[in-house]
Amino acid sequence: MSFSYQIGLLAEVRLVIVLILMLILPGWALLLFVPDWRKWNTLSRWCLAIGLSISIYPVLFYMARALVPWLSLGPYKMGALLLGCAVIILWKLRRELREQVLFDRLEWLAITIFGMTLFTRYWIIRDAPFPPSTDSVHHALLTQLTALHGQLPFTLELNFPIPLDMYHLGFYALTATAQNLAVVPPHTAVLWTAQVLNGLCGLGVYFVLDQRSGRLAALVGSIVVGFLSFQPALLVSYGRFTPVASQVILLIAWLMTWNALELWRREGSPNYKILIGNTAVAALLNAAVFLFHFRVAGYYLPLLLITAIWELYQAYRLGRMQWAGAGLGVTGALALLLIAPALLPSLRAYWQWAGQMAALSPIEADQLRAGAYEFSWINIKVSGARPWLLTLMLVSTCLGIWRRQPIVIVSVIWILALWLIGNAYRLEIPLLRFTNMIAILFALYLPIGLIVGAAIEEIPRLIGITYRPFAYYSLIVTFLLGGVIGGRARAVEILPEYYFVTPEDLPAMAWIEKNTPPDALFAISTKMYLSEILIGTDAGYWIPYFTGRHTTTSVMLFGLAAPQYRQQVSEMSQAAERLASDPTALNDLRRMGVSYVYVGKKANAFGPSLDPVLLAQLPGVKRVYQQEGVTILKIDFAATEQNKP
Repeated sequence: MSFSYQIGLLAEVRLVIVLILMLILPGWALLLFVPDWRKWNTLSRWCLAIGLSISIYPVLFYMARALVPWLSLGPYKMGALLLGCAVIILWKLRRELREQVLFDRLEWLAITIFGMTLFTRYWIIRDAPFPPSTDSVHHALLTQLTALHGQLPFTLELNFPIPLDMYHLGFYALTATAQNLAVVPPHTAVLWTAQVLNGLCGLGVYFVLDQRSGRLAALVGSIVVGFLSFQPALLVSYGRFTPVASQVILLIAWLMTWNALELWRREGSPNYKILIGNTAVAALLNAAVFLFHFRVAGYYLPLLLITAIWELYQAYRLGRMQWAGAGLGVTGALALLLIAPALLPSLRAYWQWAGQMAALSPIEADQLRAGAYEFSWINIKVSGARPWLLTLMLVSTCLGIWRRQPIVIVSVIWILALWLIGNAYRLEIPLLRFTNMIAILFALYLPIGLIVGAAIEEIPRLIGITYRPFAYYSLIVTFLLGGVIGGRARAVEILPEYYFVTPEDLPAMAWIEKNTPPDALFAISTKMYLSEILIGTDAGYWIPYFTGRHTTTSVMLFGLAAPQYRQQVSEMSQAAERLASDPTALNDLRRMGVSYVYVGKKANAFGPSLDPVLLAQLPGVKRVYQQEGVTILKIDFAATEQNKP
């Protein structure tokens, strides 16, 4: 498979068109079957339609895999689906199509904010066409497999002996569809789709605040998450694309669930068509949150619990407990039905994993806790939010609680619940270790956006009617100016150490594919944090994607594999890491079947780099490729002489 560092302009235009159609047509077609869809403001309709579009793909692919395993959702079927959605939209809106783009002035301002957010997300990748970090390798491989077969895979075979029951695959329903319809490489589909979702991070915040607080709150919240917060923009550097996909629809799912539960407990005879339509939409969105990312669904559960308790309380006051209970049951049952194809296998796999964690020795358990779960104030600043934004959130919290602002109160309780989840590891119960605080901090921008936006909405209400409009628009202008400053940072702020692939590495990958046997095993630059937390540090980590060959580090998902394979990868990675400072490690690699060493253009930013000059002088090592800072060395299996430093 040949790759170029940049795709052509025509391919970029084609991909943009495909992504626009993918994120608009299915959701709008579905929304038009909800009887009361016109109750939403014009832009809120679009937010909901886009959220529904994003949600349809993972549910469709998971259900197809479970119910019709012979069905391949390839380019022709997915293209026909989009065409059918377009026909439905044109027919049902044939007399009111123009009304769906009649936005008011502040809605146009919000659209501009969303557009500029998208611009910053694409500007940041303009010179980096390959997605960064280690997670991106399995993102590209899984996109490739899904696009090839038109189905979500059960394992990473033939690449790696890694089952995928405990891994969320919903994101690849989107990326594989984009790859097939736009005819672009898998890594391109991954990066561009991820950045679209990242750029739409303000949709849910806007949707909730516009309906439950006010337009000022919605605009401010969108600016906070799009420009003032460095998350989720910085998640591109970590390759954390699957949680972003879940987070972008999380708040839309929440409000639609809240809306459905309100409909169930209201007084009077219900309109069953409206009830069923809203409940089905809420269930679909809730299911997609889970299918995109299992752990993000865990963060979402406290928010759902808070809402359920509130609605049950309101129903108790109205004597409508039976209706409220029925609403909870039906909404939850529908969502569980949609996620059943992923939920049951993942729970079984998670139970087995928890058993393995319980069997760790005290030393291993302490190492795991220190390396994966413990956190400090530094982690909050680096992974969650800058101190000044946390201060703004704290001031907004005080204002919102004083004003008894419901969204602020709910968001504060949600943050407290997330804090408890992040500290659950202290109970030493393996089943409660499904996440860590770092991963939770990646989602902190959502409650921050809600709190700041809802609190700012209260400020004009504290001012006399005469000066209220001035205060209202002054706050908008102030946050817009802050957004301009923050937006410049969002467009350029990256973690360069995670961008592994360079233009100089691509000819080397082509050489590997042409000149090495399919079973070749490459030692690459490696950084080990724990026995099962390790990364490659240059383009060598991408060898499985580019060439189909294997490396000493496997992929980030290797922790889901059988213990024997995990132990093998851990031992190979330890030897590969030692090779940077201890030439005798070459003998261990040789005994493990390593046949080549790859030294990429990118230096190891996490520790000592492999020295190709020194390695080439070792017995049994031959330099077979050297070009533009990239070196490939071949290891002679017959050489047994002990290497000396």
